Amino acid sequence: MRRHKWKFFIVGLALAIVMLGFVPWSKTVALSNGGYARFTPASFFNDLRLEGEASSTISYQPKHGRAGKIVLWADLFDGPIMVMPASDTNVLLCLYDFDISLRLFRIDTSKEFKPLSPDNSIKRILFSSTWEIDYGTSADWEEVLNYVKNVSPSVFAHQSVPVGTFKMDTPQYILAWVGTHGVTIRPE
Repeated sequence: MRRHKWKFFIVGLALAIVMLGFVPWSKTVALSNGGYARFTPASFFNDLRLEGEASSTISYQPKHGRAGKIVLWADLFDGPIMVMPASDTNVLLCLYDFDISLRLFRIDTSKEFKPLSPDNSIKRILFSSTWEIDYGTSADWEEVLNYVKNVSPSVFAHQSVPVGTFKMDTPQYILAWVGTHGVTIRPE
């Protein structure tokens, strides 16, 4: 009888692990502008799909204004790292790990989404957005880098999210990455 209990336990544990692989987790982050961003990446098994259609959703609830969401492509190695409000409180800045570069998206929550031009490379990453989205400017990069330089590692770890199996969990890692690879203002 004792042997059967262990078998049931092992089978139950295996089923629980498999089920967790299908259910995405989420993380809610309080932003300095009084709003909240909720990150929901694809489940682990969706990340493993070979078609490349896994996505990460950022739902944003501002202190005042209309809530909405941005759905971005994500996989085991690529996806959003963090979101922060810009000095202009209607704008969110989203730092995104994209293969061998970091991208910065400027999301203007005061403007409705407009279809992107055919030559805009954001189309390769963006599934949908409630608001207008474009690449961050050099001033936006400066704001993000100043924030990353001055934020404590514990606050940064709380505000950042894992990218698949990888996590840029310290501000120093991002600063070292930018120091080595530079920033991408408007990729082609």
